[in-house]
Amino acid sequence: MMKSLSPSWNSCLHYLAILLTSCLCITLLSACSEHTDDILAASPGSSTPQDVVEGFFEDFNQALKEMPESDSVRRRYWADRLAGYFAPNERVDQRDALAMALYTYAMGSQQLAENEKLQFDITFSSLELLQSQADAAQVRLVEGMIRLRIMRVDGESEIPVRIDERPLGETIGKPDGIIPLVRVNGRWFLSEG
Repeated sequence: MMKSLSPSWNSCLHYLAILLTSCLCITLLSACSEHTDDILAASPGSSTPQDVVEGFFEDFNQALKEMPESDSVRRRYWADRLAGYFAPNERVDQRDALAMALYTYAMGSQQLAENEKLQFDITFSSLELLQSQADAAQVRLVEGMIRLRIMRVDGESEIPVRIDERPLGETIGKPDGIIPLVRVNGRWFLSEG
């Protein structure tokens, strides 16, 4: 029997989707930070656009796996690390958006029953380089999906309470699944596009 989630949890899931959209669609947020220098030095980028996209989603999934037990220091670590995948001039804004998304995810996890756990991951079958010019590229996530599972732990077994799968492109506001990138000093980074 499927458990009906409370309206506040459904709102939290909706808010999380919006925040993930802002992180992955790359909305502009205004913010100041005392950690700006650390963020700007966080990542050297990558030699190929595909490596940047793949690395970002691998790290994003890892961050989500840690969030239910994570403290604010660990969430800040992941927000800084993930922001490092973005072009240097975009990192501070992206770090703040990512930090908010990770915080919301962690807080939403705490609304579950004691014997339930939240699993959230982003998958894709492959990456397709659509365009690569001197300083700009586009990579498409092939069969990108966002999967949310709420599992009830009963002894050693896990029983699905809710399973929600959605196309990644639609969730992040890019139905075509195309991720823009820029090259800075010979290295590739995610970009607002």
